[in-house]
Amino acid sequence: MEKSITRRSFLAGSAAVSSIAALGLAGCASSQKTATPTAATGTEGIITPSYPAYARTLDIAENDVIRTEDADIVVVGSGSAGTFAAVRAAERGARVIWLEKTSSKGGTSTITEGLTAFDAEQQRATGEKSDLKGIYTMLMDWHNWGAKTEAFQTYFDFSGKAIDWAISHGANLVYSGNPTKPHYSAADDQGNWMNIGTGVLAPLWEYGDSLDNLDFRIETPAVNIVVENGAVKGIYAQEADGIVRINAQAVIMATGGFASNVEMAREWLRVPAERIKFMSFEGQDGDGINMALAAGASRHAPTTVNYGLTTIEGSAWDSQLSIFTVWCPSWRVDLDGILPAGKPIPFVNHTGVRFYNEAKLEELNTSMLNTAIASQKAAFAVFDADHVATYGGFGDFNYGTGISEGDFRAECESSPAVFSDDTLEGLARKMDRSRRLCRHHRCV
Repeated sequence: MEKSITRRSFLAGSAAVSSIAALGLAGCASSQKTATPTAATGTEGIITPSYPAYARTLDIAENDVIRTEDADIVVVGSGSAGTFAAVRAAERGARVIWLEKTSSKGGTSTITEGLTAFDAEQQRATGEKSDLKGIYTMLMDWHNWGAKTEAFQTYFDFSGKAIDWAISHGANLVYSGNPTKPHYSAADDQGNWMNIGTGVLAPLWEYGDSLDNLDFRIETPAVNIVVENGAVKGIYAQEADGIVRINAQAVIMATGGFASNVEMAREWLRVPAERIKFMSFEGQDGDGINMALAAGASRHAPTTVNYGLTTIEGSAWDSQLSIFTVWCPSWRVDLDGILPAGKPIPFVNHTGVRFYNEAKLEELNTSMLNTAIASQKAAFAVFDADHVATYGGFGDFNYGTGISEGDFRAECESSPAVFSDDTLEGLARKMDRSRRLCRHHRCV
């Protein structure tokens, strides 16, 4: 029998707080609108992609092909990796056919916040040098040595060169320091922050449009890889009138993740699939990964797969309620002196026991927090009135993406997932009652 939340269990491993509020995070979805910790993730959050139904991996016979074309390189996907690969290859003189199955370029990369690269020119100019051997070992340890060493080594060898190349082609990137995690943010001439889609990809797309040997095709999904005698020979692509075979000397799969593929989430993330939420970016169904695996590609171990951005029950992933409580897990950035750096927020599970060392998020990342939360029946972030006061008045916050406009304090006061009390005992009782309601509605 499960134990109830008590003051003793609630305080286990956690610092005492005053003027407390608690937010429900992950673990359940009630069929009624009650003040319960609703699910941060759930099947209702999985969005069926709106790109054409034919955009799936297909078994292709040669008599299905209506036309054959030739190229030096085929690039599949138009996010950061696909953009860098396609534009650079064409610049070097290759005849490139570039495929994107959705109706616009960029995918998730359009709102990416920054890039990490080692020993690029801006970093070298500061005199800072990365300990590549030490960082390599640290990252491999962090992934339980499940990552493919060739992929990691290639990243270490070429990421800095890629940043330098992008900057030389109009990308607006600025080195933010820290040679252990060398980060580059996009900024305009006045120093205003931009997302990577605007600051980096758009200039590269403009340059790519000037290259006659770069053929970009929108709403043209790759549906399988051409393999003959164990060797990759090209791509089958779906056009409006049928299947086209594109023969190529090389195929670059840059198709992103599998966030909307429930079966792949269940296999790779090793958490209940209903707790994984697809965050509205089309195309992340794992087709490219599955094509590559079917063609004989090797893969990383499941321990290397990262995912992030826990959401508050009943709130959007980009709401201030989510941003200022669980993204980091507390907001930790001093935005030009506007806000003080945040402090760690305690997390407790459905029995009131603290299940995660939140302070380590500076050393690790939010994917660790999300894995921990997904393993709980319910999870609560605990914060005090000072935390609300710190961020409550920053109503025009949008993180440079045009999202998340609102008022943190107002969201706290209006959300049914927020519980407040002046004592730990009172807060524990409210959380316990919420958890019991959740269990009554057969949550998992």
